[in-house]
Amino acid sequence: MEERAFSCYDGPINLSNNEFVEMVVIDGCFVLELFRGATEGFEKLGYSRNDHIFGMCGSMHSIQKDMIMLENQHPLFVLDRLLGIQLGNPDQKGIVLV
Repeated sequence: MEERAFSCYDGPINLSNNEFVEMVVIDGCFVLELFRGATEGFEKLGYSRNDHIFGMCGSMHSIQKDMIMLENQHPLFVLDRLLGIQLGNPDQKGIVLV
């Protein structure tokens, strides 16, 4: 999976393999939390209305603009695996696309 994720990025990646994997996992978890908050509500997930990222006055607008930029797209198969792990079935495929 690591090599497949590496191949999704254009140009040199100036990170060690461990740093790259850590970045991909942390970014993927952030994206999934963003999706959950957008569907379930951030306050329901335990975030305060004053949260610097997910709160009403947080950075959501700039995050949304940043996420739609082509160079900031996250590999869907990574999100799919992370969501499978979160739901207790890491080998399930295609749940991100549903």
